[in-house]
Amino acid sequence: MLGLFKHNNWKLTMKIKNSIDVWETFEDTLNAKENSWMGSRLHYPLNKIFEFEDSDFITAIEICKEFKKYNLKQEVEADYRYWKSGMEFEFSENPSSWISKFRNDITRTRKYTSTAKKIDTTVESRFQNEFNLIRQFSKLADLFYNYNDYKRAYENSKKQYEEANSHMKNFMELKKSGLSPEEFWWILIEPKVEEQD
Repeated sequence: MLGLFKHNNWKLTMKIKNSIDVWETFEDTLNAKENSWMGSRLHYPLNKIFEFEDSDFITAIEICKEFKKYNLKQEVEADYRYWKSGMEFEFSENPSSWISKFRNDITRTRKYTSTAKKIDTTVESRFQNEFNLIRQFSKLADLFYNYNDYKRAYENSKKQYEEANSHMKNFMELKKSGLSPEEFWWILIEPKVEEQD
């Protein structure tokens, strides 16, 4: 196999990029026109603040060997080659989602639950620093990523409530005036629109 996979006590792991202003990256998410592109989380802040290190792939390969997941090992090795070559088009994964996807891929389709649990515990342990880093920022990333949607939903709900409140007020006044069910039409509780000359 390529010399890429030889290592001596790798200590570097997924880390926060040195080349960016993390807080500014989060704030830029608020200015993104759309947070979704063909189903991907294009502007999700975690996708922009972390970077891979060799040990992320080396560790995944070792875990695949340990649990005899050779097909997945080949996929990880291919990802590693793409990442090392800098071929962004071929390898556009971001570290936080790649590590989470690796965890899901290696623990699924196991006949015995106990084996899957053992694998999951191993992945959690070997990638402890990475998962802690993801957890450290994930809620903040969700806040920035969803903030504009929450704001729009609030504004829409507020508008709907005000409209419903107006309708309810008009209905109660009509009921109080003695309106019978036979006389009721929805148009009676709609706000009056003044005709313009």
